[in-house]
Amino acid sequence: MQKGVPSRGSLLDTTRMTPRRRTRAMTEFLEAQSMPMRFECTRSVGHMQNWSATWDLDSLKVLQAQGAAIRWMRGPHEVDATPDAAYFVISYFGRGVTTGTRGFDEEEFTRRAGEILLYDLTEPYGMDLPDGYNAFGLLISHTQLDLPVAVIRRAVRNPRDSPVHRHVARICAAVPSLQDNPAAESLAEVTVDLTRTLIATAGGTPADAADAPAVTLPLRVERYVLEHLRETSLSAARIAATHYVSVRQLYYVWSAHHDESLAEWIMFQRLDRASHALARGEDTITSVAHLYGFADAAHFSRRFRERYGVTPRDWRALWQQTTACPPADPEPGPRQSYAFSATSRG
Repeated sequence: MQKGVPSRGSLLDTTRMTPRRRTRAMTEFLEAQSMPMRFECTRSVGHMQNWSATWDLDSLKVLQAQGAAIRWMRGPHEVDATPDAAYFVISYFGRGVTTGTRGFDEEEFTRRAGEILLYDLTEPYGMDLPDGYNAFGLLISHTQLDLPVAVIRRAVRNPRDSPVHRHVARICAAVPSLQDNPAAESLAEVTVDLTRTLIATAGGTPADAADAPAVTLPLRVERYVLEHLRETSLSAARIAATHYVSVRQLYYVWSAHHDESLAEWIMFQRLDRASHALARGEDTITSVAHLYGFADAAHFSRRFRERYGVTPRDWRALWQQTTACPPADPEPGPRQSYAFSATSRG
């Protein structure tokens, strides 16, 4: 196993720790990853060894670990203690047999080396690894998947029912070697899409499986646009290519879920954020225009006036005359309107 981890990741190596320190270090490491668990050593603590690392694969979190025989448990108490840990996990074990239970009904399962194990951090589970472990997992948030929790939990129990089960397993097996690969962003996007299809086909109805890509595409596009809003190269062609659809399909799916066109939505988001920046008065109007994806200040001023009824300069002056606190930058999030009317300020 490669024991290098990117600078933005976390690393735990208990090899040189005292037995008493090892258990505490493992507990702290897992809590830091929003995955608090209890564990039992099937041998003496002196034999317990663990090497773990986490890093980001674009939007995905990867957890890689190897160690001696152990039993992991995430019970109702740990689940209740981390209500924000809404993650779906795909684990791939390189050796040994894994047995355990999952769900509040404690359903039993068995997975062998080379197979993927799915579990949902919003429900309890336990794993027994009597032969030690050499494994890694991909953590995908429920928000990214945008599928009903009931469908996710059914898929966890029936992954082999999906026709893409083997494809996901192959991708998982290749992930550790791609942590510094320039194609990581594309790989992450494909992995999320494929995982979404796996869940929809294994845990949903035929209608869920057929509709999953189209239903979630608008939300994924919104998130992508907000992440790249400041880039002048942002275009429908680029967005479509990133999500592996044609421009025509992108427009078709978008129009089914929005009243405004994609171009209008992007413009509104840019102007909303620019209006906040102008109110704070931290940059010049030209700098604000360039910061939010406008090629020139004249175009920015014209579109700003069309939207707010005043020029960027007058908008800034209105805020300088008031005692109200200038608005902070809006949190990234789809379908939020951050604009406010100049006329409402009296």
